[in-house]
Amino acid sequence: MNYILRTNKAFTLIEMLFAVFILVVLMAIVMIKIGETDLSAKISADVENISKINMQVEKWYFNKGYWPLNDLKDIGESKEYFPGGIPKCPVDGTVYVLDPKKHHVVPHEYEMVDGE
Repeated sequence: MNYILRTNKAFTLIEMLFAVFILVVLMAIVMIKIGETDLSAKISADVENISKINMQVEKWYFNKGYWPLNDLKDIGESKEYFPGGIPKCPVDGTVYVLDPKKHHVVPHEYEMVDGE
């Protein structure tokens, strides 16, 4: 019997399409994970902003004897407490406000993906 040896080392069209399909699926997974990480980082920054604002609100109270306005306008204008101005929420860009009874920042609520 005569056997024909295949010396051509090229990929077939089906093999190339399969490889491209696998790469597309992997890129989609990576992009989803990057989006989730970005949101998680913004929420962490939001929690840190709230903590810093609450500390400055308490400092204001101890120094002045009264609480700042609920919209934080007066404390935000003071360079002693917030030299760069009061930060905005990194997740949705909203401004922070105080709870009038607790005198702390009202936390934001976010819808998390996958039950986080």
